[in-house]
Amino acid sequence: MKKLLGLLLIASLAGTALFADDAQVLPAGVMRLYLVEAFSNVDEIYDKDGEAQDAKEASYSIFNSGAALELGVTEQISAAVQWAPGYTVTSEFDGDPTYGYASILAGIEKNSGSANASAASTVLKANDKATINEPQDLFAGAKIQILGNQGYIQNEKFRFSIAPGIQIPTANVDYTKEVENYLDGKDYTPSSGSREVMGYGGRIYADYVFNEMFFINIYNQSIYFPKTKTKDFKSALTDYADGAYATYAVQEGYELSPSKPSASDYVKDHDFEYGYELTFELEPHFSYPVAKKMDFNLGVPLTYVTSPAVKVDGEERKDTDKYTLTIGPSVGLFFTTMIPFEIKARYVQPLAGKNANKSSNFVFQVQIYGQLWK
Repeated sequence: MKKLLGLLLIASLAGTALFADDAQVLPAGVMRLYLVEAFSNVDEIYDKDGEAQDAKEASYSIFNSGAALELGVTEQISAAVQWAPGYTVTSEFDGDPTYGYASILAGIEKNSGSANASAASTVLKANDKATINEPQDLFAGAKIQILGNQGYIQNEKFRFSIAPGIQIPTANVDYTKEVENYLDGKDYTPSSGSREVMGYGGRIYADYVFNEMFFINIYNQSIYFPKTKTKDFKSALTDYADGAYATYAVQEGYELSPSKPSASDYVKDHDFEYGYELTFELEPHFSYPVAKKMDFNLGVPLTYVTSPAVKVDGEERKDTDKYTLTIGPSVGLFFTTMIPFEIKARYVQPLAGKNANKSSNFVFQVQIYGQLWK
């Protein structure tokens, strides 16, 4: 029997934002605007043993549009708001990514026996009308250069910066309603792509500068998510399947009809513990002037992202501890015109993972600079 997947689908876009993952800060009064477009495709998933498997019904593609803004507050401090991944504009699934009917069958078996569950399995159908067109989390923080050419401690070879911040959820999906939409065969949202809980933490940047054209960056982002009372699609459907729907399905011959009990009478909030999410990245960065007012930039980041198993009401969800390892080479052209700007493209390729999507991503970005004050 297929299990109900509880994936944060937008994790497919992790590491695609192409932000300045170096320890540099903007000069005071200078702003940098990012416009980011990202396309992600998933046709395989990493299982609990780290083996790539055909995603089957969970195969999907998404297009996401985001933005960010940085501002040099002082010579040592830049403030930033990052909303990238931003809003998922379009999403398309090959089938039912939740395998939600499996949860319904489990509820019938629990409440009414395996014979009824077997009979129901011949009638219940998957809902292939999933979308994840939702806004993603926003990160707000301040980047402080401790060591470096603009730092509190001057150094030309080493740069070190910290960026305390918060991760703010902007999605607010009503999963009770989404479960009802799923059971009614309507369009539904199985995941916003967000944990929908405030995150606290920050980022650390360290650079070693070989010369004006080449440096290596080490980057870390650490976000902690406190325990929260909430629900997701899996918990909501499980509440309903274990409660009203199992008995109802047997009585009605496993067919859906408008007379079925309301999910709001059975779905409830649970104690969710997401723990933390850690990101580590190593990126060699090369820059070369190819014309009087144009530089060519090349970066090859190796990115590792991990998070522990999700706990619901104190119990770990099976196969929810995860990690991904990706490589994402990027190329860019920086133009030092009257209004300086840079265009970049990145392709992110998965190398390894566990309990995660094996997603390939293409990202296009424009950076625009402006002087607000001197």
